[in-house]
Amino acid sequence: NTTTNYGYIAQIIHWVMALSFIAMFVVAEVMMHMTTDPTNTFFGSGKWALYGLHKSVGMVLLLLIILRILWKISNPKPPLNGQGVQKLLAAVTHYGLYAVMLLMPLSGYIMSSAGGFGVKVFGLKLPDLLGENKPLGSLAHDIHHYASEAVYILVALHLIGALYHHYVIKDDTFLRLFWRNK
Repeated sequence: NTTTNYGYIAQIIHWVMALSFIAMFVVAEVMMHMTTDPTNTFFGSGKWALYGLHKSVGMVLLLLIILRILWKISNPKPPLNGQGVQKLLAAVTHYGLYAVMLLMPLSGYIMSSAGGFGVKVFGLKLPDLLGENKPLGSLAHDIHHYASEAVYILVALHLIGALYHHYVIKDDTFLRLFWRNK
């Protein structure tokens, strides 16, 4: 990173996480609407495989968001463009996105662990940090759900802000996260 642009590592992490979260939301919507009827081979037996994939990718995303935060802390970053309320909205949106990117996999892990289901990351079983605790699992489920709803709002604000800077203000905010000649 420099004080004017994000470097390639920050850009790659940003876009990998953005595309991964989109994929996770699509998989979540599909798996929640699938039947568990094993005679329906496409929509039945695949449901639990999708849950396993969702959990595995979620744990990888938790690692990536931690790495992203460490990268953000240890590298210079371009200042926020705009003034007053714009900067405040940008900061709230960015910190909100970081919060839900941490909350989603953490609450999913707690939900599965406390629900008695456990979590495997591509076949490797993670330790159950909590014993089975249905009320805690239910609370984690609610947090997971509401955090996913918050993601929609925060991503919309993020996109609106980026497009506003690009098309209305006509500054370089939007372009800072794309490969280009600097």
